Parts: sequence; structure tokens; C-alpha cells
Amino acid sequence: MPIHAMSADTGGTSNRHFDARSSPYKVDNGGRADHGDDAIHSDSRAWQAAAYRNALKCKIPLVKQCSFIQGGLCHMCNSGRKTLVVNVCPQFQYDHSICVAHATQFASMEQIVHGTIFSCPICTHDCHCVPCNAQVEAQVDMYEQWRQSAQRQSSPISEENLEMAMHDQREPRVQLPSNNLPTSEPIPELPPPPPNRVVTAEDARKQTLFEPSSLQIGMSYRERRYSMSSASEDDAYHGLESPSSSPLYRPIMSARSDETMGRQNGHTAPSAFNSHVSFCCRCLATFADRGAAVTQCNRCPRSFHRACLSKAPLGMTGSEWHCPECKNDQDRRHFKAALSQWRRLPEMPHTLTLGHIVYSLLSHEFGRAFFEPELSSIQLKIHQGAYVPSRSLNRVFLADIRHIWAKVSKETSARSRTAAILSAGFESLVKQITGELK
Repeated sequence: MPIHAMSADTGGTSNRHFDARSSPYKVDNGGRADHGDDAIHSDSRAWQAAAYRNALKCKIPLVKQCSFIQGGLCHMCNSGRKTLVVNVCPQFQYDHSICVAHATQFASMEQIVHGTIFSCPICTHDCHCVPCNAQVEAQVDMYEQWRQSAQRQSSPISEENLEMAMHDQREPRVQLPSNNLPTSEPIPELPPPPPNRVVTAEDARKQTLFEPSSLQIGMSYRERRYSMSSASEDDAYHGLESPSSSPLYRPIMSARSDETMGRQNGHTAPSAFNSHVSFCCRCLATFADRGAAVTQCNRCPRSFHRACLSKAPLGMTGSEWHCPECKNDQDRRHFKAALSQWRRLPEMPHTLTLGHIVYSLLSHEFGRAFFEPELSSIQLKIHQGAYVPSRSLNRVFLADIRHIWAKVSKETSARSRTAAILSAGFESLVKQITGELK
């Protein structure tokens, strides 16, 4: 889940809302734990679960600043409804966010905004949901198994063990492995070795010659994953296995050649196949996952299965076809909607604006498919406070984003075309936001 907005650095020393080093219960002299009106024994599972949660509070560090994510999902509610959530996870895991209503159980919203930090309730399993309770129960079971195994093991050096070892000494016997052959029958002779064969230079060249792989270095993660999986599945289907019982990987060939794609898409030149995405923008399946025909847009790098389109394009030969996204100007409307959402943001620090710009890029279909690692690293830098607050957009932040597009600008691939679309929307959004910040 991409970050929508984040708060500024709280500064100073963060305060815990609860004492993490206090014992979960008070134990009296009888070995009973007093927690209100209930008395829980120190060896019970409830005590062990509470002690495990308490130990996590002491072990897991606190963050220097809390993060506000607009349009996030609450881990405790688990309702699937997006709302404003707070994230205090030291590893900044998106699924560790909680809504404002649950955050006020640890500190008031006014205290959180002014810098009060509390331990992540999901990391410490304080949410008491089904998955977190299951993890706590699993840890308690592992501890019980370890304690029982430790009690069963006796000391390796004791008088009883030494005495038993002295009385149990026997004369060592050497057992030779039997050949399991009848003594009456002679051992069969080995077949004669094959005659010597002269290996010519031509034979040696043929043995060492192999067909190189067609897997290009510039392929995307989706293409590399499909190429490896398709080869293994194909070999398994034909019963080809290596001596180690693992699939025999042969040279990986592309699923469809450019010439085949050109014949199926009469409107697209064969050389234009590398400049389009290798998956369907409707069902997100690669082209080889289905044997149906593929349609490519003449304006943008999108590709589709013809079966996934509501209206199959007609008259493909010798004509241009524009996808529904291009006809509806979907890319421009996406960043226009992002600008409208930014205008509705509350008056908070500049990290809200930076986080919203990255969110608008990640929420685009091309940003998720091709540039998620680069944009996620910039998200982390925003969370760590790497960009100095200013009245306008941070120049280092803008340079980091533009560096992503510059790295692929010289490529002739679908990634460079998607970068050009994202770059145009990014510059338009930055220009509008910069004009309104002045």
C-alpha cells in the first residue's frame, strides 16, 4: 500500500504511553498473578502470552516520527474500508497501520500530532486479532516444547552415567558389509570397455556448441519470471528431467516472435513489439498464458488480449487502433484527479505533499508495474526525513524522481515509453502544485 501522507519529525525524546518494562501481572507469594479481580498462575498460557507481548515492547524500538497515511487500511478493523491511518512500525510495514479510533487507545490524537510515539501494536501483538493471537500461541508452544525437551535431557556427566558406561563395555566387533551374492555362483564379469574412438575437431565443436538464450538483459521482472517458469513447465510436460530429478532448463526462447506478433496484429509493425508491455493491461496475464490474439495500441505502450476488450477492434489491417485508455485520456485524468486530492489535504507539513506525489505515481498502472522499487525507496527517504522542509517542493526530491526517468530515457523499450508518460504527468502535477504553494 503506497504512502499517501506523512507527518513531520517530532523531534526530542518520544514518550511511551505505557510502561513496557513493567510485569504483565503482579505475582503474590503463592505463585498466583494478580491482575484486577482475576488471579492467573505464572505458568499458565495467559501469563506466558502476556510475558511474550511485554518482552516485545522492550525489544522493538520506537520510531522518531509517526506517519499518517491517507486512504490506508486499518489492521485492527480489517473492514477493507480506506481511511486516515497512523503508522508507527519501525520497519514501516503498510499492513501495520491503524485507524485514528484505534490509535487513540494508546495516545490522544493531539498528543500524536505533537510528537507522542507509542510502540507498534501489531509488532507487539497488542491488537489481539486472529493472526496476531495465532503468532503468540505459536511462540508459546515453541517455548513449551523447548522447556520440556530441556527437562528430559539429563546431564551428560554424572556418577550414574559413568557407572552404566563402565558395565556396558563390550569387546568391539568389526562387521564387514556382505555382498549379498550366493557363494555357489561366480561373480559375473564386467563387459569389455568400448573401443577407442577418435574425436575430431568437428565433433568437439558440435559437442560444445549450444544455442544461446534469447532472454535479454533489459527484460522486466514479469518477463524474466515468465521465461523461467514457462521453460520448466514445458520440460515437465514433455517428461524431460536432469539426472538430479530437477527440470532440465533448455535455452529460453521468447513466447512469440516479432514476426508472429506482426501477423496477428496487422496494424502494428513487427519491430514495435518490444516497445509495448508484455502483459495484458486488463487481466495482467502474460501473452503466452493464453493462446488468444493480442492487440496493441498505436499511441501508448499498452497491450490487450482481444478477448479482454469489451469491443474487439475491427478492420485491423492497415489502420491504427487506439485503446480505450487513450481515447478517454486516462493518463491526464489520473494526474488531474491526484491534483484534486492534494487540494483536499489538511494543512500539514510538506512531507504530505511529497508523499502524495509519490503516491500518484505508484497508483498509476505503469508506476506499479515498472518503477515500484525506485519509487518505494524514495518513499522510505521521505519517511526517514531525508528531504529538508521548505516552502516550495524540495529540489533534491524532484531530482531523485527525474533521475528515474533519465535512466531509461535512452532505451527503446516499453519501460522507456511508460517513463515518458509518467514523466509528463509528474511535471504537470509539480507545475500545478508549485504554482499554488507560492
